[in-house]
Amino acid sequence: MVRLLWYQLAAVAVITAGCTRGPTPRANRAPLAHLNVPSAGSLSAVSPPPITSNPRDTTPGAELYLPDWARRALLKHGFYRSYDIFQRLNPFYLSGHFDADTLIDVVVQVQEKASGKRGVVFVNSADSSVHLVAAGTPNGPDNLANVWFWEVAPRSTLPGQPVSAAEVVHLGRWPWDWSAVWWNGATYVWYDRPID
Repeated sequence: MVRLLWYQLAAVAVITAGCTRGPTPRANRAPLAHLNVPSAGSLSAVSPPPITSNPRDTTPGAELYLPDWARRALLKHGFYRSYDIFQRLNPFYLSGHFDADTLIDVVVQVQEKASGKRGVVFVNSADSSVHLVAAGTPNGPDNLANVWFWEVAPRSTLPGQPVSAAEVVHLGRWPWDWSAVWWNGATYVWYDRPID
């Protein structure tokens, strides 16, 4: 037992020594002149970038992380003319069986460019149809600005509702306080759970 403890301590010492080696030799590193680092005397003059109050976080190119078929469907429908992908909720898109077929669909967090109102857009893979919920539309609430939690859940979480798909999407401020969006066979429906 003592011998095993001794071997473990020796192994930790070897690993620690390997992790605390000094910096690599100067010849293997880029010269500082090429990094545009300010001199030590001017560091106090360097200020961080200003913080803006703009809540929009739509890094260009976010659509490249979507499945190719979903990106093409959104482009085909001219979606990006009026909406941006909202990335401050991670993940910004979910995959699941959201309509009545057996193919994987996606739902994406979005924000209307003109008003800043948030919502979600479902893209059905079978027909490349696009279905917007919220974000200033009459389908669902006007704005999902308070949604900071979402997940894919089985349709059994909505007993008594005529859900046509295998899965639904829960959305809310907290994991224990959610509403749902589900496919009724023709469109996506917003559902607020009754307060217990």
